[in-house]
Amino acid sequence: MYLKHIVKRFFIVHPHEKCDSNGYYNNMIYPHSHSKILLKISPLSFFSATYGLYKNVPHLAIVPCSIGITSQLYWKNPIHNCYMRYIDICTVGCGLSYQIYYSFYSDATLLYITTVSIGLLFYPISNMYIRKNSWISVYLYSFLHIFGNISNVILYSSKFTK
Repeated sequence: MYLKHIVKRFFIVHPHEKCDSNGYYNNMIYPHSHSKILLKISPLSFFSATYGLYKNVPHLAIVPCSIGITSQLYWKNPIHNCYMRYIDICTVGCGLSYQIYYSFYSDATLLYITTVSIGLLFYPISNMYIRKNSWISVYLYSFLHIFGNISNVILYSSKFTK
């Protein structure tokens, strides 16, 4: 009986959480009940930033710190078409590019690129589920954050030639 409750709670879109014809929830990517999960998982970036400072790569630690700040600001009110969303997207894109560039000077390039790629695969998969089941979509999107931070730890733990 309890398992049935968990399945209903986490894997079934409730009637009050159905998206409109555009695929949004009152012009938001996810309902507030869902975005709270992403708001709680985005501080993982601050842990990987702290680890980067501990491993003496402050120029790389700036990336997860910036992503953590922009993610926190965006997921508080995840409106689809707002400037905070685009700032978050640009921060992630620039930061990821910067870290991929520096990964080519580390001894863990292949492991880092593989882990980042696995994490990035969760983005299109979570988008496929946004209209079908928003809970599954949120959890898949959470794996993007988790794998991103795992890849940061891998990169910061490696040895750099430059």
